[in-house]
Amino acid sequence: VIQQDVQNKVMCIEDVAQADVELVWEPQWSQDMMTEAARLQLGLM
Repeated sequence: VIQQDVQNKVMCIEDVAQADVELVWEPQWSQDMMTEAARLQLGLM
């Protein structure tokens, strides 16, 4: 369900022709993996 939801949202972005979504568990995700722009957009900075 998560993979399909993400793929559907990404495919709505202009100029995206294909999106392959792979769910992985390693390495454990952290906010350090986000770009500065993403952290700003989410109000984390």
